Amino acid sequence: MTSLDGLLRAVEAVFFDFDGPICSVFSGYPAPNVAADMLKVLSAEVGVLPSEIAEETDPMEVLRWTDWNCPHLVSPIDDVLCAAENVAVESAAPAPFAHAAIEAAQRRGQCTAIVSNNSAPAIEKYLRTHRLTSFVDFVAGRPYADPKRMKPNPDSLIRAANALGIKPEAALLVGDTVTDIEACLVADVRPIGYATTARRRTDLENAGAAVVIGSMDALLVTR
Repeated sequence: MTSLDGLLRAVEAVFFDFDGPICSVFSGYPAPNVAADMLKVLSAEVGVLPSEIAEETDPMEVLRWTDWNCPHLVSPIDDVLCAAENVAVESAAPAPFAHAAIEAAQRRGQCTAIVSNNSAPAIEKYLRTHRLTSFVDFVAGRPYADPKRMKPNPDSLIRAANALGIKPEAALLVGDTVTDIEACLVADVRPIGYATTARRRTDLENAGAAVVIGSMDALLVTR
């Protein structure tokens, strides 16, 4: 595997996924509850939901399913998710050393961005609450009512690179899902996996992560 220190010193920008590497978004407002609220809105419009979605506990998967099967309902379903995220970030538990990792990137002279499938307003609220706004140069959140552009689509990574005036290959992303790694490989952003379990580590390594870290304190590197 590539040297983590080498990667950190080679790039101009550090991108962070939000839910996982920075905080546990739904730690105080469980994701299954959010998904259930979204499904209630869906069922009120379309009646009995098919088994493939009726018991889904991942809000992002509910949004994706709606886009594919009931595109006329994507906006109201995304509205439910956006509202829930806005509440959830008030009790979101920060990942250990995550805030310090963002600040460390800035001290190295690097640009920083949050690149996430969560909504930008919720991310920005979290940053304000934790006094991190001045340490983050750009937020690339979920495109409203357009889940096809969520990761693994590289759209958010490319938006962040363009906003910062850099080439994608001059950035790395710290992400905790296979879709994060897949988006990096398409966009030519260098992928760093963040895994707190052995299974997740294996998944990220198999997906093509250049390095996998088990704690955000691994990113507290100075030039």
